[in-house]
Amino acid sequence: MKTTSFLVALVLFAIQLSFAQNYEQTILNLYAAVDAGEFDKAAAYMTDDVKVSLPFSPQVLDKTVYKQIGSSTVAGFPDSKHQVLEVISGKKSAAFKAIFSGTNTASLQGNPPTGNRVELPFLGYMKFDKKGEITSLDIQFDVAAFNAQLMKGLPDPKAVAEKNVMELYKAMDAGQVDKLNQYCAAGFKISNPFLPAPAPIEAFQGIVQGQKAAFPDMKHEVLEIVSDGKNVVTSGIYSGTNTGSMMGNPPTGNKVSVSFLVLDQLDANGKIVNRQVQFDAKSFEAQLMAGIDPKAKIEANIRAYAAALDEGNAEKVFKYCTADALQYFTGNTKPLNKVETTARVEAFKKGFPDIRREFKDIVIADGKVAARVVVTGTNTGPFMGSPATGNKIEFQAIGIFHLDANGLISKAYLEFDPAVLTNQLKGNAVGSLHSPKH
Repeated sequence: MKTTSFLVALVLFAIQLSFAQNYEQTILNLYAAVDAGEFDKAAAYMTDDVKVSLPFSPQVLDKTVYKQIGSSTVAGFPDSKHQVLEVISGKKSAAFKAIFSGTNTASLQGNPPTGNRVELPFLGYMKFDKKGEITSLDIQFDVAAFNAQLMKGLPDPKAVAEKNVMELYKAMDAGQVDKLNQYCAAGFKISNPFLPAPAPIEAFQGIVQGQKAAFPDMKHEVLEIVSDGKNVVTSGIYSGTNTGSMMGNPPTGNKVSVSFLVLDQLDANGKIVNRQVQFDAKSFEAQLMAGIDPKAKIEANIRAYAAALDEGNAEKVFKYCTADALQYFTGNTKPLNKVETTARVEAFKKGFPDIRREFKDIVIADGKVAARVVVTGTNTGPFMGSPATGNKIEFQAIGIFHLDANGLISKAYLEFDPAVLTNQLKGNAVGSLHSPKH
């Protein structure tokens, strides 16, 4: 009896050992095929519904995407090698330790080769079905260390992208339209509120040339710049004095100051492929024509007041108000004093650094202004004692302003539904202009 039990145990051990040997060989065969660039052969060791997890992908990959990414990587590292150092096999599973090495001498996912050599350890964990085919593959390695070796000795792509965009603004402010080609790729397109549709480099040059003629002192003051190396977002203030002809119209002598937001999408060489420009065109026009039309100056001041709120600059907000102005904000039956108003303005800016108030309607009559705006932003900072949620907000607000004889705000009533804001901070779209009820 004891002899029979021993024989059974011995047979089971032999079967397990056989699986372990097969798993190790499968892993070796898989990476031999990968290094040879034979991804159809490599995929043959996997089930059709295999799940592949890689550290740089937020989603689990299927077999097709795995083959695409693998092919791209091997193409970028023609001498790539996956050296398997150790395999630990279990029942229908195996873990392994290996080293990837290769020299980036060819294009990698659309980026030019760096010429650098990468040598990095990685760990893997596989699961197998009854046939010994791989049902799941989980790979882990230090992505930052990989990128550091890949980009060693090369300029930081983020810094290069930001530098190129900032140099572009300098050329624009100097009216050097001939230099714009240095920063723009072939097939460049620009979207701008003054343009009916995306336009080529010639339209961009025409805009800059026209602005420089109309506003010789024009300046793009960049307040914030953010980049990931391929996209650059800049926000700031455009200012200038209209002392030259603009679109055939005589100069008004007025100073213009408007906020702008620009998204530049760059190619692998750091040149701009697409430029999307956003600013309040009506505010620009209102400031430009202030004094020409009595209502234009009033509208310009209200829009400038809103722009100051967007900047989170309470001191500037008060410049458009009388010294004893009464400001009533949502839910307050009593006006806020300057300290309370400042705290509120700064709190919204801190909680939503990209906050923007877009005018939808504005009515001016009898020394009063009524305005309907849409407020948007992203909660990337603390707000009302709560940490940032990362959620976007979008709600409507209405403002009614009483003006004194000089067009300064003597009373301001601003209202919106706080519940909408609260819901959106929690990730609930109720109240959004894009929610089902709208």
